[in-house]
Amino acid sequence: MRGNGNGRGIQMHPCLMYDLQEKQVVGLAGSLLNYRALKKRGETRTQIQARRRESCVWGEIVDQVGKAPECSQWIHVFYGGGDNFEAMCHIKSSDNDWVIRVSRLNRNAQDSAGNPVKLSEMFTNVNF
Repeated sequence: MRGNGNGRGIQMHPCLMYDLQEKQVVGLAGSLLNYRALKKRGETRTQIQARRRESCVWGEIVDQVGKAPECSQWIHVFYGGGDNFEAMCHIKSSDNDWVIRVSRLNRNAQDSAGNPVKLSEMFTNVNF
């Protein structure tokens, strides 16, 4: 069923568990629903910035899932929406790992020697 285009919709952010040995999804580790709130008429910039941001959902799902059990490794796989410092801090504090499809290749990173380099330069010889 299609809407009339005026709705905001609900986004579901699932976190799936995948068994590498069996090569299959084995369950749902957690999930969050996100609803994009409409802007209120006359809302100030301060009020807008005080609202919960959509980017927060990435860190919230990491917190919901928590640390991996002993002898396990959890790797969070995010698309460009999860390419934010806050989400990475949540993952780092949970002792898990991550792979994020970057949203901006013009950002700076560090190479293996600790030298600053643009992400676009790091991936010039990589086939995606």
